[in-house]
Amino acid sequence: MDALLGLFLRLLDLIWIALIIRAILSWIVVAGVRNEVVVRVYEAIVGLTEIIVAPIRRVLPQTSGIDLSVLAAFFLILLLRLAIQEAIT
Repeated sequence: MDALLGLFLRLLDLIWIALIIRAILSWIVVAGVRNEVVVRVYEAIVGLTEIIVAPIRRVLPQTSGIDLSVLAAFFLILLLRLAIQEAIT
């Protein structure tokens, strides 16, 4: 069981990294950088992480142009990670 939880923790780490890359690339794309490689990587990362971010975005109230759903996903992953680590120990 601990091995399965450890694997799930690694999966959460990968999701965390993908969300960080998504946030950084979104700033670059919004800033007007139109490098085709950057845009394609950004679209791929958005495709991978949207399954996590979209439900959060539906629950959060809309703000004026700032998407806080990625930040909320960071916090939810952190809480989930802490709960799993507590269960392992």
